[in-house]
Amino acid sequence: MPKLVAPLTTAAWVASALPERRRALVALGDARRAQNELGDGLLRLHAESEYLRAHGVRAEEGWERARERLPPRRYDELAPWVDRVAAGEQGVLTGRGEAARVDRFEPSSGSAAAKKLIPSNPAGRAALARGVNAWIGSLYLAHPALMGGRAYWSISPAIPSSRTVGGLPVGFQEDSAYLGGLSAWLVDQAQVAPGALSRLQDPAAWRQATLHFLLAAEDLRLISVWSPSFLSLLLDALVVGWEEALRVLHDGAVVEGLRLPAAPRRARALGAVAPDDVARIWPSLGLLSCWADGEAAPGAKALQARLSGVLTQPKGLLATEGLVSWPLGVRHVAASRVCVIELLGDDGGLRALHELNEGDEGAVVITTAAGLWRYRLGDRVVVTGRVGQTPTLRFLGRADKVVDLRGEKLSDAFVASVLTRLCPEARFRLLAPEGDDPPRYTLFVESAVAPEAAALDAALSENPHYAWCRRLGQLGPAAVAPIGPGGPEAWLEAAQASGQRLGDVKPAALSAARDWRARLHMRQN
Repeated sequence: MPKLVAPLTTAAWVASALPERRRALVALGDARRAQNELGDGLLRLHAESEYLRAHGVRAEEGWERARERLPPRRYDELAPWVDRVAAGEQGVLTGRGEAARVDRFEPSSGSAAAKKLIPSNPAGRAALARGVNAWIGSLYLAHPALMGGRAYWSISPAIPSSRTVGGLPVGFQEDSAYLGGLSAWLVDQAQVAPGALSRLQDPAAWRQATLHFLLAAEDLRLISVWSPSFLSLLLDALVVGWEEALRVLHDGAVVEGLRLPAAPRRARALGAVAPDDVARIWPSLGLLSCWADGEAAPGAKALQARLSGVLTQPKGLLATEGLVSWPLGVRHVAASRVCVIELLGDDGGLRALHELNEGDEGAVVITTAAGLWRYRLGDRVVVTGRVGQTPTLRFLGRADKVVDLRGEKLSDAFVASVLTRLCPEARFRLLAPEGDDPPRYTLFVESAVAPEAAALDAALSENPHYAWCRRLGQLGPAAVAPIGPGGPEAWLEAAQASGQRLGDVKPAALSAARDWRARLHMRQN
């Protein structure tokens, strides 16, 4: 790519994002107004939907009145409505207009269902683009040097496409497709890796091609991934296969029909560089964007150490169902122009965004343009402050992920807080049940220093349900199983086997699966 093309296309994308950034910053001054305007607009867009009619909701009465009539719903409660849409019906959860009609689904995993189908429509994708543009405009204005080169936006290997029984496609092939139109084209032009990478189904071929385009990009300025382990594993593979990667860079190759262009000058220059010397491989790299809260925190910290001198900006909360917060500097502001956001407290009360105060915790409930009405997302957050009159949020963990063998009710968010205290430096940590008579919980941990089993058991006993089960002998004492390298890889392989895209796999502290010892033991041999 000519030297001026990437800066120009990046600058054009940023320029296209600035109007929405301005609107988003104005909205921060009045969260109640922003949310009511958004909610009112959604009611008008979907006024003729069966779901709203079934709950007695009339668009002209406004969003605050609609809240009184629409109960918060889990996915399994919405599933009968989603199934009707998947079967080909329209006007069920959404209106029938062009922007409102569901035209595809996004697959997502859940704690209650192995696979959830999340409705998608043009209005929902436009809402997501608003949040992305607010973030991108703010990011590049704060770090203008990033516009001097290209960026890497994670592109996962392909998942075989499918269709619902009603003929609607399931999933996107490229992340930029979420943005649509000119923005998607500009992102593709400013990328170091072509969108065609997403069509590679063999993980080895995808990894080779991804590393090839990354190595060729001397002007790389920004890396944006979801899970930090996604990039860590790529860097690990680069170290192991350095000589072969340089050979392919010098000569070029074709992988599954995708041409890897030869770059002999670049290959010769990298021949004098160590494979783990990131600063010399990409001397202009200035910023890493990735998850860094909850169970992603250890991986982000380890990755930051490998990318010495590169600024890390933690991502906001973005789920398949919707974008909840976006980064503004070091804080994550609630995306009040993207979806209607509420918090379900431990007391069962639902509070609107403008009613939240610093320190409040709860499970996120969202209403989206794609027809999810007061949907219980399953993510737990804490309010960390405000920008203007809009709360800032920090992700804590999954609120709906609970393992309950004998009544102990261990949640992912609670376990994550325990493991953060006991083994903050661990590269991999996962608590999972083992055995049957009685069962116990084992911590599989990849760390130089593993916690004592007694300390783990005591920390888990801070949960009164777990403590009672231990006292009654319904659960055995917790155990700690140190493992060798390979924990993150095993976790990613399990997630991919369940149908998730590699780049979307989220770290977790807790698993209900009982076969982790076998999986991780195989990794040690």
